[in-house]
Amino acid sequence: MKLACRATFTFALISRRFIAGGALVALASGCALSDFAQDAASAGTSGGAICEHATVPLPPAAKSAPTAGDIWLAWRTIRFDTATDGGPLGLDLDASCTCQGQDQQCQPPAGVEPVCDLAEGRDNAAAGFIEVLAERLSITSLGALFVKSAEKGESTVLVRITGYNGGQNDDVVTVRVYGSAGFGGPVPTWSAGDAWPIDDSFLAAQGAGADIDDARHQDEAAYVTEGQLVAYFPAFSLIARSGFQRAALRLKAVQLTGKLVDSGGGNWRLGNGLVAARIAEADALGAIGELRDVSGLPVCIHDTGYPVLKKSGCEGRDIFAGAGGPTMSCDALSFAVAFEAEPAGVSAKTVSVPSPGTSCDAASHPGTDTCD
Repeated sequence: MKLACRATFTFALISRRFIAGGALVALASGCALSDFAQDAASAGTSGGAICEHATVPLPPAAKSAPTAGDIWLAWRTIRFDTATDGGPLGLDLDASCTCQGQDQQCQPPAGVEPVCDLAEGRDNAAAGFIEVLAERLSITSLGALFVKSAEKGESTVLVRITGYNGGQNDDVVTVRVYGSAGFGGPVPTWSAGDAWPIDDSFLAAQGAGADIDDARHQDEAAYVTEGQLVAYFPAFSLIARSGFQRAALRLKAVQLTGKLVDSGGGNWRLGNGLVAARIAEADALGAIGELRDVSGLPVCIHDTGYPVLKKSGCEGRDIFAGAGGPTMSCDALSFAVAFEAEPAGVSAKTVSVPSPGTSCDAASHPGTDTCD
């Protein structure tokens, strides 16, 4: 069954399937992406209605020969609220349409109602938490911070695709993801002429041993079906910096997908991009401690604004970070972000990027706190 999907960004399993909420779930990319094939996996409600669970297309059946050469892309736009066309953002990560005739696949925090899914079971409970983080930084949205930093050449996410045959279908390609601290010069041209340096914390080795081929986040079994790129990563981080301002989100069970578009002249872009993932409880609290305001000041446990941020992150838990059953407590927030990626060039040098401003001491860092 084909649906016209809806998606948008700008800006981080181990197998193609994983256990979540006691069910074996094909990893979904959600109908936030155009021309997505939807699984017919459905669940009937008491009224006979059908909830369709959006999934990424399966790999193409035909085998193809790998092609030499790299495609480098840089995330240019990002949004955490809706897809590109204004539709709901997210994927059905737990194979359940919560509040749509099906139950949540884990137990919500005590005294908190289950987080209802969006259309087709899309999970994106972190959206509210992201809004609260943005309010703390006195900005309209975290998406605005990502876009600002990308347009000024201060930071972005780089996607590298190798072994792609350039066609509508390719059963095996390699996708690597890196962070970039920006090149501190002219604004990016969004072309191969740019020189984005790679943040060496995204590499297996740093300093003299840094090798961009040895990325910490890579999928050597990614694929392209009907022009749709699909890749999975156990984890990666989204980081945005602009001046002293900083936001960082550590993601788990990451799905990255988007429509590969040939722009001519050897240039490619990735349109209607989507990342869907999970933010574990500890990483949600840790994200609070990684915030830096315009003065470079962090949010620590003793700060007056911390309880509001903690409450938002803890009450948003709607899913498992890993495996679990329906009688167990939710320990993560479902997450989604839409993006567009443009052609990019990279610097031959890698860089080490220190955290800006001051930091919380070990005892007062939110990452050491717990929800319960």
